[in-house]
Amino acid sequence: MNKMSVLLIAYMLLACNGQSPASPVAPAAVDTSRLSNAANIAAIESEAALANGTFSFIVIGDNRSGDAIFSQLVQQMNDYAAAQSGAHKPRFVLHTGDIVPSGALSEWDNYAQLRAPLELPMVYVPGNHEMDSADGAANYQGLVGVGNWSFDFGSSRFIGLDDSSGSFSAESVAFLRQQLGLGGIVQAPPQHAFVLFHMPLAVGRWIVHSVKPESEGGRGGEVTAAITQGGVAAVFLGHLHLHDEMQIDGVPYIISGGGGAPLVTIPLFPFPEHGFLVVHVTPLEVSWEWVSLAQ
Repeated sequence: MNKMSVLLIAYMLLACNGQSPASPVAPAAVDTSRLSNAANIAAIESEAALANGTFSFIVIGDNRSGDAIFSQLVQQMNDYAAAQSGAHKPRFVLHTGDIVPSGALSEWDNYAQLRAPLELPMVYVPGNHEMDSADGAANYQGLVGVGNWSFDFGSSRFIGLDDSSGSFSAESVAFLRQQLGLGGIVQAPPQHAFVLFHMPLAVGRWIVHSVKPESEGGRGGEVTAAITQGGVAAVFLGHLHLHDEMQIDGVPYIISGGGGAPLVTIPLFPFPEHGFLVVHVTPLEVSWEWVSLAQ
């Protein structure tokens, strides 16, 4: 009896038992709905009444190609939140950009699965890597949303800006000023304002990996001026794969770019490490702590 006859008999026996051979199963579609900034902001705002001016949140960024480390950090963020209570329990996560390697849909599917175990809503600003593929910008807008956004949580305002091209657009600068109540534009100033964008300003040691200088149209000076004039409590950044801090005109600018991508290892930054930032807010003050990747 040849191989074909054996297969035919097996098929007939299955048919007689009311069964049919198994058909190939199509892979399940990846749920990307939790990538939407609009949906995540709605989830955050729904709990704003619980904050009463005192709350905590997490800032992370630049995971892109570091899947294994990012997965560890997702679990660590969950564990951190579970171990806290009251005002010290983080309510949400802000992502400083460079979420995926190049912006392709397959990469977003992969990221959605990595992010799925995270129990907190997460809001994003775009990094330059999201825009590397030909359809990167369209994919980002379709899955995540627009680059400039804002939301209020209690008496605090959070403002996200898009500098993924290496510069701030005039629209981004105008949006920032509006959200901070500057320039005669009617907008109630918040008790605390926080600003989030991907690339650091071209200042000091950060100039090695930053937005374009003013001479090339980066508009970092306009953004800095608005942040200073608006009395922003803190600015959160990524792009450099590490944790670093700098005071600019009295405002703390904090890089949280240790989400998983290879660390920056140059003498200017002698102690880079993976991890995330936890920010604590009260009506009177803002403080923060760096949480290193658990070893």
